[in-house]
Parts: sequence; C-alpha cells; structure tokens
Amino acid sequence: MSFALDDRVKETSTTTGTGTFDLDGAVDSFQTFVAGIGDTNTTHYAIVNRDAAEWEVGLGTVIDAAPDTLARTTVLSSSNGDAAVNFSAGTKDVFCTRPASQVAGKSLKLAPEVEQSITAVTDTLSSSGSHLGITPDADYVLTSTPTIATGEDGQILLIHNAHSSFTLTLQDDSILSGSDVLLGGASGTIKPQSTMTLHYCLDLLAWSVISNPNTASAGATAELVPVRNTSGGSITAGAPVYITGYNIGQGRITIDEADGDDLAKLPAFGVLATTLGNNTNGDVITSGVAAGIINTNPGGTAVGDGVWIGTTAGTLVFDRPTTGFIQRIGTIARVHASLGVVNIFGAGRINDTPLLTAGVAGRLYGFNTNGEHDVVRGVLGTTGYETNAYYSNALLAQSNTLVVTADRLYGAPFPIFERTTFTRIGIEITSSAGTSARLGIYQLDPETPGSAVLVVDAGLVSTAGVAEVEAVISATLMPGWYILAVVFDNTPTVIANSQSDNIKRMFLGSDAVGSGTRRDTFYTAHSFAALPDPFGTLTYVSSASSVHPTLWLRKV
Repeated sequence: MSFALDDRVKETSTTTGTGTFDLDGAVDSFQTFVAGIGDTNTTHYAIVNRDAAEWEVGLGTVIDAAPDTLARTTVLSSSNGDAAVNFSAGTKDVFCTRPASQVAGKSLKLAPEVEQSITAVTDTLSSSGSHLGITPDADYVLTSTPTIATGEDGQILLIHNAHSSFTLTLQDDSILSGSDVLLGGASGTIKPQSTMTLHYCLDLLAWSVISNPNTASAGATAELVPVRNTSGGSITAGAPVYITGYNIGQGRITIDEADGDDLAKLPAFGVLATTLGNNTNGDVITSGVAAGIINTNPGGTAVGDGVWIGTTAGTLVFDRPTTGFIQRIGTIARVHASLGVVNIFGAGRINDTPLLTAGVAGRLYGFNTNGEHDVVRGVLGTTGYETNAYYSNALLAQSNTLVVTADRLYGAPFPIFERTTFTRIGIEITSSAGTSARLGIYQLDPETPGSAVLVVDAGLVSTAGVAEVEAVISATLMPGWYILAVVFDNTPTVIANSQSDNIKRMFLGSDAVGSGTRRDTFYTAHSFAALPDPFGTLTYVSSASSVHPTLWLRKV
C-alpha cells in the first residue's frame, strides 16, 4: 500500500451514512479509482452530494472489489465541522483532489515513487523519483561512483531505509572521489527505518545532506561513533563496549562488551545506541546524553548518582564497585526504568579513583599492578605472603590448648598487608568432641568501629578426630583488618593463643591504661549454624590469662 494521485479520477456513488463508499463507475471522460490510484493504495478524495449541502475531503483507501470501494480513512475537512459526514440520499460525485491543507503553507507529503533493493556495495542509488525506498540485504558502505545517480537542479530526494536491521552508508566525495555526495560533517549512515533528505545542486554536480536523524541517537544529544559488532552474539542497547579492532571493508571500529572484571576488555569507550546482532552496524554513544536505553531505576538510585562498568560483561552498575578494574562512565540525569537518561563521559582511566576505601590518613601507600592500593612493604617489613606458609591470629602467642564453648562465635583480629588470595582456612583439633566447626572471615568496618561484616563463610570442618582440619576457600583480601572466626557444635579441645603479648595494645587499643580490657580477642553468642552477618556485638576477653582458638590462613 502506498499513496498515489492521478489526473481525471472521478466516479459517482449513492451510498449513504458515514462509512465506506461503494463506487458506481467513472464519469464520462474520467477514469475509475482502481484504474488511476490502484488497489489498496491511498489517495486524497472529495465527495459532494448533488442533492444536498453535504461535502467531505479526506484521505481514503481504494479497494478493487465488486463493486469497487473507497474507505474514508481520515477526514480532513467537511460540511460537518470537519468530522465525517452522515450523507443523505442522492447522487454523490467522488473524485481525486489535492487538499489545501496539504499544499498551501503546509508540508508536501511525498510517497515512495521508486523502490530499490541494494545487494552490493557497487549499487548506485536511483534519483528518478522524489522518494526512494531502499531495502538492503546486508550492511553496506557503498563504493559506487556516483553513489547516487545525477539529479536535477534543486531536486529534493528522500531516501528511506525500509529494512528492519541493516544499515546503508554513503561516503563523502572527499573520501570516495566521484561519490558526488557531500555529507558536510553529517553521518552518512541511514539506519533501519529512518530517512535521509538530500538536495541536488547543478553548480556542484553533487548531492548535499539536508537532514539525517542518525547524526545523534533518537531522543538524545550525543556524539556517535560508527561501529560494527563482531562479538559473535547480539549486544543490547545501552551496554558498555570496548574497541576490538577496525573493519577496513565496512570502515568501522569493531566492538565487544566491556567487562569490569577483565583488564583486556577495558576501557569502555561508550555505550551502544541500539541493539546490534552479530556482524551488524550501528553507533556507540561516546559522550553526551543517552536517553531511553538504560534502566536507571533498578531501586535506590537518584539523579546525580554515578554509573560504572559492571563486573559482568556488558552491564552497568550504579554503586561504585569495590573489586575489579573500576571505570566510571557516566552520571544519572533521570531516574526511570524505560526512559532513563544518563550523561555519558566516554572512555577514561581504568580506575576512576584508586581503591582507598580502607585507607587511613597519614599511612604510606603504594599501588600494585592492578591499580589497587597496598601498604608499602618496606614500611611494614614484610616480603609478601608465601605459598603454603601458615599465617595465624595477629600478635598472639601460640602456647596453649582450649576446651571451647559450644554455640559461641570466637573472633580474633588478623591484619592483611597486601592484596592476597588465600585458599585455605584451618584449625587444629587436639581432642575430639561433637561433629563440626564452622570457619569464616569478617572484615572490620573502618567507618563503624566495633562492626564487622562477613566476607567468607568457609563452611564446615570435622571435629570428630584429632587433626589439622582446613576448609577450601578462594578469598581475595585487600589490605586492612579482618577477623578469623569459628563456632563449634560441641566442646572439642583446640590449639589456642594466649594474650600475654601486650604489643597488641599498639594496634587495637584497650579500654583503660594498665590492666584494662584489651581489644584483641572477642566472641558473641551464636547457635551453631551459618555464620551471622554482621558478626554481632563484640564481647572482649578481659583476662590476660585467657586463650583463644588458633586459626590460620594459607595459600596453596
């Protein structure tokens, strides 16, 4: 179905009412609507009742039938206050017309007069009509010279891409000599279901772009970079992407999904403007406004919040990550699930700021190869954590055994001096009782003294025999203070640490000078089960002669 006009199209009808008209045949020296306009096409019509003061002008649809019909699709003006007329009995003249509202001082509506399939980069676009409807069978960057056939001086040409996913790109004459297309800085890409408007100038012997909606993404003001998805799968609109290379034939950067947990897939240089299937072309928003493609309302967000690359490929997050290679890429400008707006910054450093969340003023820090902060080793006199070495509770002398109390969560502080991944946590049973102990690691919150959050619940180890028992873990710990924790379902005897070493006060303090309670070991009541989060209220061990279960970490 398309719009059409033709000369000398006029029929009569005796239809009454507000519905579709049956057409009774052409008036002498005129042609029928089916002959002049065509079956299923639309046209502008006028209906005038010879026997009453009734008339109507509108857009109608022609159907070849028995009899032929004209559906009054849209009424533009009428004797009934510009609404559909309820025609009374009598003979009506029905004919093609050109409504004044569509001509004088109004935009002229042009129909596709030429349709062209694009099947190769060497195809030349037709200029024989005012409106060219193209259907590419793949993404093409045209190399034909001229790319568009020579037009008439002053001719306006609308090129509409009718395909639902493939793009067509025209090259500027300065890049492809003889293309006879002058883009003037506009995008040469005609996206699916969009239209480029051009003007032919005889003096220049070239087509120049009047408008192209693909200069910026729909609903946004942004800088776009033409790209091609060669990831092997589809990439969703709004996904952060990184550069993988350049496709010479397409003249486009190639992309894949950025991943905040993989240095090889960073930095992201923008977000995808539209969803792209594999080996299809599109655009990346590298800076400016991305509207309607990012859900900025997953819960708990606000205008002004940051947007970071997620640690799952192709995702964005709205809370600054605490692990991985951190890159902030934008700021929320509107909170909405489907109409969210993000101001995109584009590519930046891999880490927006170093990982200093556990830092202490006045402490000397360095940086490791991941861009994360480490306490300088020379200051602490450590040479790093060695494989298969046992690292036990901080600053406590191992010299005792302890019959533990069931349903008590024991905790002892443990400092980490550099980023390390430990793979084992263990305890030594010297006299069996019960079935199991549960081990874990907490991190002391530097912003909330006395609070500790669960980092690892390592699960169960057996207390039914005399042995060194370990749980397998994979815990990457950043510099800071942690708690090694254990809870028992019974009362076995374990190797334990004494509190005789008062140097602990230098690091963790006490509640008074001299014999005050030292903050070096503590416990909380907890029925044997999964470890609580947070640790709970810390009850400090007050007696200098008290001992505490010895736990250790090591990496295998």
